[in-house]
Amino acid sequence: MIISTCGFGSTGSSAVSDYILECDDVQVFDNIEFTIASIPDGLSDLEYHLLKCHMRLSSSIYAIQRFRKLIASSSREWCSNTSITKNQINEITNNFLKEIIQLRFIGYSPAISKKYNQFWRHYWGESMMLHRIIPALERAKIIKKNFDFFPLEEVEVSINPQNFYKAAINYTQNLLVAMGCDFSKKIVLDQAFSGDNPVSSFPFYKDPYAVVVDRDPRDLYIFAKKFLLSRGRFMPTDSVENFITYYRILRDNQPYKIKNIRVLVINFEDLVYDYDNASSKIDTFLGLRNNRRRTIFKPEISVANTNLIRKYPELKKDIEEIERRLPEYLFHFEKYKTINDAGEMFYGKSPLNK
Repeated sequence: MIISTCGFGSTGSSAVSDYILECDDVQVFDNIEFTIASIPDGLSDLEYHLLKCHMRLSSSIYAIQRFRKLIASSSREWCSNTSITKNQINEITNNFLKEIIQLRFIGYSPAISKKYNQFWRHYWGESMMLHRIIPALERAKIIKKNFDFFPLEEVEVSINPQNFYKAAINYTQNLLVAMGCDFSKKIVLDQAFSGDNPVSSFPFYKDPYAVVVDRDPRDLYIFAKKFLLSRGRFMPTDSVENFITYYRILRDNQPYKIKNIRVLVINFEDLVYDYDNASSKIDTFLGLRNNRRRTIFKPEISVANTNLIRKYPELKKDIEEIERRLPEYLFHFEKYKTINDAGEMFYGKSPLNK
């Protein structure tokens, strides 16, 4: 079983990972955010261009090139934080692409020209080399057969490969094994799926399950604005209006809300304030047996990261606007007993639980 905790950025998915870490039959592999499926140019993009786009060849050619470039750029982090080596990454990736690529030849494609800057592409690539210099050499019989030099290179083509999903599942599993994952246990990955649409990444994993963790918009706004600062610039906090728009469009009518037996949606606040009920839901959903509850994830500590307006009353006006505009996403703190104000907000490997 491949499990991934996922969210919307600082919404508390690490708290669920810490809770699951208390289970003996599970390996929580959070050395890296394993986003290979959902990241731009990753497996989902490759799936679209090879299987769903149905456009001219350059779409699939360019997608394969971008995928190779993405893996090359990811290699440094993977090698630094896991047991995998660059040679292993190259071998596993080449084997995957070898399975799904249907044709290789030395040639030219508009997709290839995208690799070069504007001046080089138009004046040396297409105009000068292809349309002037090389034809002149051919007419002078200096070039007497097909040439294989710039701007030509190896072109890799794959259109609707029937074995794509099987090969992709083997690919992610081989990478994870090389990184140190023990598949005799349930594997928990960090951010392997996108929080708003986890199901879109399921075809690339064997037996996938997602725990989507969300957070009260008031606390997320304050946490980003007052504590994360530059680290929270992936969301807008320059104005409460922009934040409200951002929060809503990530969630309204998104696929994660569609009922699915492989997706559990839970609020960070539920795990803090209604611990017994929330933890039981996680155990049942994932088939876990947690005999060490509260040893790693401690709701009495993480509670300091909730109902933050208590600590920042100067944001009262902004919070009132969030309450007015996002009422369906609010956690009802008033239903629970008053909490201790003495705790501190935490940020690090597990930003909402330390």
